[in-house]
Amino acid sequence: MKKFLLSLAIVAMASPAWAVTIAAWSTTPIVDGDKTYTLNSATGLSDQNVDVQVVDNGLVHSLNLSGLNNTANNFSLNFTVSINSGSNYIAKSRISQNDVLGNSTAGTSNTSTGNAGGPFTDNLSLTQVGTLNSYGTTNTQITFDTTSSGVDGSNFLSNITYDVLQALPPNPVPEPGTFVLAGLGIAGLVLARRRSAK
Repeated sequence: MKKFLLSLAIVAMASPAWAVTIAAWSTTPIVDGDKTYTLNSATGLSDQNVDVQVVDNGLVHSLNLSGLNNTANNFSLNFTVSINSGSNYIAKSRISQNDVLGNSTAGTSNTSTGNAGGPFTDNLSLTQVGTLNSYGTTNTQITFDTTSSGVDGSNFLSNITYDVLQALPPNPVPEPGTFVLAGLGIAGLVLARRRSAK
C-alpha cells in the first residue's frame, strides 16, 4: 500500500497543473492534445494573477480563466479553439461563469461561432451555466468572444470556463448501389461454385 501511495505522489509531482498568463498566451498559442488555443485579442486582463488553464477530460476540453477577482475593470477576450490533428470534430460548446461572492452586477456577453455553426449568444450573470450549443459534423474550430459588464472593485467574477465537446465523425451509410454490387458479387460466386461442382 505504501508503494502504491508513493507512486501516486510521484505521478502527481511529475505532471503538475500548469497555467499561463494572458501575456504568455498572446505570444504562444496553447497546444494541448489535438487542440490549439489561439488568443486573438484581450483587454483588461493583464494582471499577473489572471491565469489561463487548459484541461483535457477526454472528449470534453476546457479552457478556464481564473483569478478574475484581481480585475477591477471590465475586460474582453477573443480566442479560437482548433483541432490540429485527427478526424474528430467539435460537436458542442458551452460557457459558464462563477461568482463566488454573489456580486450584484458583474456579467458577460458571449458569442460562440464555429466554422459549421453559430453564432450563438449567451448573456450570463452571477454564477450561471450557458446553453449547450451544437455545431455541424464538419466543425473543426470555434471562436469565443467575451465582453464583461458591471465589473468594478466591489463587483467581479471569479472564473469563466469554456467547454468544447469533440466527437468522432459518423460512420458513412452505404448507398443502395453498394448493396446491389455486393449482391451481384455473391450471386456470381454461387453460380461459379455450382458450375465447378458439375
